[in-house]
Amino acid sequence: SLPARMEEGDVPPEVKKAAKQRIDYIPDLITNEVYYVALGLLFLVLGVTIFGYHAPLESIANPQVTPLDTKAPWYFWWLQGMLKIDPAAMLENLLARFGIVIELGTYLNSKVIMGIIFPTILAIVLIMLPYIDRNPHRSLYKRPWAVGIGVFAVLVLVVLSYMGTPQFGIEMEPAQRIIQDMTPQEGEGPLDRVPFHELQAGSYEVNAVQPVNMCPSLDYGCPEFEDFFRLFGDRVNRAIQAGDLPAETQALSVIEDWQQDLKKVTLRIVWPEEGKTKSYERVDYMHTERGSE
Repeated sequence: SLPARMEEGDVPPEVKKAAKQRIDYIPDLITNEVYYVALGLLFLVLGVTIFGYHAPLESIANPQVTPLDTKAPWYFWWLQGMLKIDPAAMLENLLARFGIVIELGTYLNSKVIMGIIFPTILAIVLIMLPYIDRNPHRSLYKRPWAVGIGVFAVLVLVVLSYMGTPQFGIEMEPAQRIIQDMTPQEGEGPLDRVPFHELQAGSYEVNAVQPVNMCPSLDYGCPEFEDFFRLFGDRVNRAIQAGDLPAETQALSVIEDWQQDLKKVTLRIVWPEEGKTKSYERVDYMHTERGSE
């Protein structure tokens, strides 16, 4: 069939006649398709080669542990974003404005509603859509309602997809957030980019050790580790200045020679809270052949 602008648009007869001209699939059409596919693959290969696409090995998957900042594949972000919506709490807040106090959370399971019931309704609506929309026109200009609903649906999906990312609506303790950003449980972080030979055994405390000349035994020093330690200290100090962590907070990076060709790296943050000492730490084992160098 012709494009909608040709079939329903106001175009000269000679243009419409030229658009109706038939071409052979072999060799004309298939030649063009093969050419464009090959050209696209060429640009993909060049992009990967020139911009240095990097895919390091990540941590071994552990089905017993749900990692922090976990997220669904990108095409399911919108569904994960819907799970962060609590209709029971929204209705409770709305009714509270009128002086009605009721615990709807005991009657409405928000996760079931937003994770199962509502997506099922959306799927049924999509299946029924061709039977609901009976507009015979194909041109966008003659389908304002369908186009408007489609644009609105795309915007809603974009917003829900953003809500499905770990950065939205997930509260985390400052110490946990800092260490997770420095050495994430999934993916590559600043610590993973430090070369193995720069991980010199020792205990390095933020603000007590300056990130300068930290590895005097190495001929060329350890600039990558110094950059990592400087970033670690900056994150901790910013949290202290913002009031998220108390001024007495201690942050350490402890490196141990664990086995041959294996280092144990511990990031630890200790802070006082309500008369008690709280701490959060994460242990990473770095092998000389971990593949990130």
